[in-house]
Amino acid sequence: LLVFAVLNIIIVVLMDNFNWRKKFGILKSLGFTSHYIIRQNICKYMMITFISTIFALILHLSISQKLMATLLLDAFTNSPVLLFIICFCFVGAIFSAAYVCSLNIKRISVIELMEE
Repeated sequence: LLVFAVLNIIIVVLMDNFNWRKKFGILKSLGFTSHYIIRQNICKYMMITFISTIFALILHLSISQKLMATLLLDAFTNSPVLLFIICFCFVGAIFSAAYVCSLNIKRISVIELMEE
């Protein structure tokens, strides 16, 4: 399930970068470097990721044990170490995906965008 979530995020990042292509060109023409624009993009995605991860952790810790008890699975326990390892891996995967997908910002040419 997490693989599909990461693939979905990759698609969203690629679509967002394509939609912001002209704005990235304008930022480059104003003197901003590609690395600055990539860092700004990654910070945007990481803020969303951290907020959604905290929200997911709160939901998991408050609902999952009751949900498993409803399904008659009383042996279910929340392992904090495993939970934080999974969250760390998920945040790392999103960071990596956002970084790799944002690398095409380096190839945006201001002159090419002016010709469109």
